[in-house]
Amino acid sequence: MSGEEDPVFSPVHALQQELLPLAQGSAQTADALYPLWLRVAIIGGSSAFAWALIIWGMLRLH
Repeated sequence: MSGEEDPVFSPVHALQQELLPLAQGSAQTADALYPLWLRVAIIGGSSAFAWALIIWGMLRLH
């Protein structure tokens, strides 16, 4: 025995080999997919909705 082991090719390795070209070829940034105004509107709108829900809940409990 030489101390070196042969690599084992498993189904996981096969899946990684199939998915690797997809991951490298379609990498797009958020800037290319969604404009800045939309990202800000979604974050601001969801924050405003959450605060409104919190305030409404506190007023209902009082």
